[in-house]
Amino acid sequence: MTPDEVHALLDAAKGDRFEAILTVAIAVGLRRGEALGLKWSDVDLDAAAVRVRRALVYVDGDLRFVDPQSKRSRRTIPLPSVSIHALREHRRRQAAERLAAGPDVGANSESPSTDRAGDSVPSKCWPGIVRSQQLLELLER
Repeated sequence: MTPDEVHALLDAAKGDRFEAILTVAIAVGLRRGEALGLKWSDVDLDAAAVRVRRALVYVDGDLRFVDPQSKRSRRTIPLPSVSIHALREHRRRQAAERLAAGPDVGANSESPSTDRAGDSVPSKCWPGIVRSQQLLELLER
């Protein structure tokens, strides 16, 4: 993707609940499954790093967490400030949503890539994060 395409994609995601996870994926080069497989325990905002430990993928029609594709895929990646800011904002928003929803909704969610109910976002929903077909095509390159 060109810098202009990246800016267009991030502008399109502005305000979307998945803006943070998309920002991180683009900023550090995560694969879709790796981004959706992140848990808050993988994110160290103080150390400005994210650890890739799993991916969320479909296996035989079911969503499953799986090990990264290779040993080299299991890694710790430094986070740029734009990602740190996006994740902090998202964590605040996610906490407020959980509080408003009550104690039984999303209480077990450990992932930055969950919906308002705290359920994991399936990989099939990735296109819904992007608001236009043109930007989806850019993302899938």
